[in-house]
Amino acid sequence: MTFIKLFLADKKTKYVSVEDGSDTEDRATVTTSHSSKVSVSRSFYFFSLSLFILCPVLVVALFVLHGRLSKAQINDGFLKGFTTELDPIKSVISEQTVRFTGGLHYHKNGTLYRETIEGEPQYVGNPSPEIDAAWNQLLKGQYMNLVGDEASSMTDRTWKDDHGNYEVALDVMHTLHCVNKVRMALDPDYYPRKESHRIHRMHVDHCVDYLRQTVQCHGDLTPMVFSWSDDAGRVVADWKEPHTCRNFHQIRSWAEDHFRP
Repeated sequence: MTFIKLFLADKKTKYVSVEDGSDTEDRATVTTSHSSKVSVSRSFYFFSLSLFILCPVLVVALFVLHGRLSKAQINDGFLKGFTTELDPIKSVISEQTVRFTGGLHYHKNGTLYRETIEGEPQYVGNPSPEIDAAWNQLLKGQYMNLVGDEASSMTDRTWKDDHGNYEVALDVMHTLHCVNKVRMALDPDYYPRKESHRIHRMHVDHCVDYLRQTVQCHGDLTPMVFSWSDDAGRVVADWKEPHTCRNFHQIRSWAEDHFRP
């Protein structure tokens, strides 16, 4: 009986008269509180789910953006000049597509020859006054004097003469000097050395190693392609791929305008 009374008492406490205002308000408060907790819980769930979905998307987007910015910075350096390059000459930098000349090919009889373009200056071959003149013209502007605003980035980096000129040389011009030095070393009878054998060899070694470092530094990634040659009877280099280069004519023209006599 006691258990039945307790059970009935519990059952009775579950039903409250509508007329009992205070208890109704308490129940309304509890219900509202519970609904609020459920609403907050659902909001937090959807917020967490949104973050879970968006975070990977944002990471991928940032990665792609970083790659594009990096490529843009590299292109800007090639076309606008890198921080290590001479400031005043950067304004003349432009891009051009060049197909290199001087490739090796085969005659029908299988003999090898080097491609040349008629009317163009020749920089290699058997020594001649014409080849020497072409090199002298190419290297004009190897050493330059900078003054005024053009010298502002070099005031604490290079020699200043008694007239206020700052002496500089573009690395591309020094590299060409080294190419010419090695060229002349191939024909010692035509170009007798002006220094001792030890100094001459040291100079040539310097130039060969400088050329190596220059080639590695610029790292031209233009593909070298091959094709079958019936004349050679084997696969040979094709030499036809274009290269993306800076316009050297404009660079040399600027250097010549600042030439130190």
